[in-house]
Amino acid sequence: MKFEDLQKRLVEELSLEHLSPDEQEKVLDEIGGMLYQRVMLELFNHIPEGEHTKLKQLIDAGLEEEITALIHKHVPNVEEAITKELEQSMQEYKEVLYGTDPVPQQ
Repeated sequence: MKFEDLQKRLVEELSLEHLSPDEQEKVLDEIGGMLYQRVMLELFNHIPEGEHTKLKQLIDAGLEEEITALIHKHVPNVEEAITKELEQSMQEYKEVLYGTDPVPQQ
């Protein structure tokens, strides 16, 4: 998924169309950082413990191609894992933002 496509999807899913482009960017920056961390944590959980130090070093060095190669080596269906985590995270964020979680029955 391209970065621009992800941004467009986030704007639509969070109903941010009414905000100015600057306001949308601020919200997306906040959410984007959170989503990136959650996705990386999920992927990190699939990588053997012996490779964690190597992955951290690659991340610190900003070596995106090597990071991608290491992740693809250990995470089957990486795109599916990313999509699943993004969808789950977005649903949780919408529930917090809009209070859409079900009201408990009394």
